[in-house]
Amino acid sequence: MEEKNKNTNQTFALNEKETYTFIIILFALLILSFIVCYNCENIREFGDYISKFFIAGTIIVAILQQLKTKQWNKKQITIKQIHHIRSNLTSITNTLNLFLNTNRKQPYKVSEIHSIFGCIINWNLISKEDQKILEKFFKNYIQSCHDFKTIGETNHNNLRFVFYKQIKDDSTDIINILKKAKYITPSNNYNNQDWQNYDGYKVYKLLHSFLGEYEYIGTAINRETFDIDIVNHLMHTSIIQAYNTFEIYLKHFRKFHSGDTLYKEFEVMKNKIEKMGLKI
Repeated sequence: MEEKNKNTNQTFALNEKETYTFIIILFALLILSFIVCYNCENIREFGDYISKFFIAGTIIVAILQQLKTKQWNKKQITIKQIHHIRSNLTSITNTLNLFLNTNRKQPYKVSEIHSIFGCIINWNLISKEDQKILEKFFKNYIQSCHDFKTIGETNHNNLRFVFYKQIKDDSTDIINILKKAKYITPSNNYNNQDWQNYDGYKVYKLLHSFLGEYEYIGTAINRETFDIDIVNHLMHTSIIQAYNTFEIYLKHFRKFHSGDTLYKEFEVMKNKIEKMGLKI
C-alpha cells in the first residue's frame, strides 16, 4: 500500500540549518564592514559603509527568502496534486485489478496482457466477405497483430488482433466466422463465452489510463513542477511496482504502436526514484 502521508500540514518557516546560515551571513557582513571601515576618517563615512553592507545583506536575505517561498509552494502543490492522483489511481485499479493484477511481483508478458484484451485471428482463413462482416461489426476493435511470434507465426500480415467485444447470443454468424478464422490466444484456452463477458477495448483503455497517471507525475517531476522528495516519500513503492509490472508491455507498445517517447517520462521518473531510495 502507499506510504502514509506524513507531515503534510507543513508551515513556512526557516529550519535550524537555515537559521544558522542567516546568523552567519549577518556576522560575516558585520565583520567585513569593520574591516573595510577600519581606516575611515570620520564616523559619518563609517556609518555609510555599515549602511551599504547591511542593505546588501538585506537583499541577500530577501533573495533567500524568495527561494524558500518558491520551494515551499512547490511542495504544497505536489502534496495537493498527488492526493488527487492517488484518488484517481484508486478508482482505476478497483476495476483494472479485476483483469490485471497491478501489484503482481512478476512482470506481465506481452502475450498475457494481450490475452486479456482479446485474441488473434488468422485473417487469410476467411473470405473477403467474412472479413468485411467482421470489420463492420468490430470497427476499431480490429488492429494489426505484432504478437505473432508468440503463437509460432512468421508473417504478421496473415493475422489480426481483435479486442473482445460483447456478442449477443443470437449473433451466431459472427461466432462462426471467428471459428473459421481459428481465433486463438497464446494460452489457447478461450471459448465463445469469453466474447460475452466483457469489453476488451475498455480494459485496454483502463490500463493506459492507469499508466497515464504515472506519466503525468513523471512529466511534472522531470520538468521540476513537482517536488521529487515529496513524490518519493508518498509514492516510492507504487511507482516502482507499477513500472516493473508493466515494463515489458510498455516497451512493446512503444516499439510497435506509438513512438519512442510514450511513457518515457514514467521510465525516467522511476529510475530517479529507485536511485534515491525510500527515505523515512
